[in-house]
Amino acid sequence: MMSPAWPLFRVTEQAALAAWPQTGCGDKNKIDGLAVTAMRQALNDVAFRG
Repeated sequence: MMSPAWPLFRVTEQAALAAWPQTGCGDKNKIDGLAVTAMRQALNDVAFRG
Protein backbone atom coordinates (compact mmCIF):
# COMPACT_ATOMS: atom_id res chain seq x y z
CA MET A 1 0.00 0.00 0.00
CA MET A 2 1.35 3.38 -0.99
CA SER A 3 1.58 6.12 1.60
CA PRO A 4 -1.05 8.86 1.14
CA ALA A 5 1.71 11.41 1.56
CA TRP A 6 3.18 10.80 -1.92
CA PRO A 7 0.15 11.91 -3.96
CA LEU A 8 -0.18 14.99 -1.75
CA PHE A 9 3.50 15.74 -2.24
CA ARG A 10 2.86 15.60 -5.98
CA VAL A 11 -0.02 18.09 -5.59
CA THR A 12 2.28 20.53 -3.80
CA GLU A 13 4.99 20.02 -6.40
CA GLN A 14 2.60 20.77 -9.27
CA ALA A 15 1.42 23.97 -7.60
CA ALA A 16 5.00 25.15 -7.08
CA LEU A 17 6.01 24.32 -10.65
CA ALA A 18 3.03 26.22 -12.05
CA ALA A 19 3.77 29.33 -9.98
CA TRP A 20 7.55 29.35 -10.36
CA PRO A 21 7.84 30.95 -13.84
CA GLN A 22 5.87 33.99 -12.65
CA THR A 23 7.79 34.46 -9.41
CA GLY A 24 8.96 38.04 -9.16
CA CYS A 25 6.42 39.46 -11.62
CA GLY A 26 4.82 41.54 -8.86
CA ASP A 27 1.33 40.09 -9.29
CA LYS A 28 0.73 37.86 -6.28
CA ASN A 29 -2.88 37.18 -7.30
CA LYS A 30 -1.78 35.84 -10.70
CA ILE A 31 0.79 33.57 -9.07
CA ASP A 32 -1.75 32.37 -6.52
CA GLY A 33 -4.27 31.65 -9.28
CA LEU A 34 -1.76 29.59 -11.22
CA ALA A 35 -0.84 27.59 -8.13
CA VAL A 36 -4.47 27.00 -7.12
CA THR A 37 -5.45 25.88 -10.62
CA ALA A 38 -2.55 23.42 -10.77
CA MET A 39 -3.35 22.17 -7.28
CA ARG A 40 -7.00 21.56 -8.16
CA GLN A 41 -6.06 19.68 -11.31
CA ALA A 42 -3.58 17.52 -9.41
CA LEU A 43 -6.08 16.82 -6.62
CA ASN A 44 -8.59 15.61 -9.21
CA ASP A 45 -6.10 12.86 -10.10
CA VAL A 46 -5.69 11.64 -6.51
CA ALA A 47 -7.78 8.60 -5.60
CA PHE A 48 -9.40 9.07 -2.20
CA ARG A 49 -11.51 6.58 -0.31
CA GLY A 50 -13.75 7.28 2.59
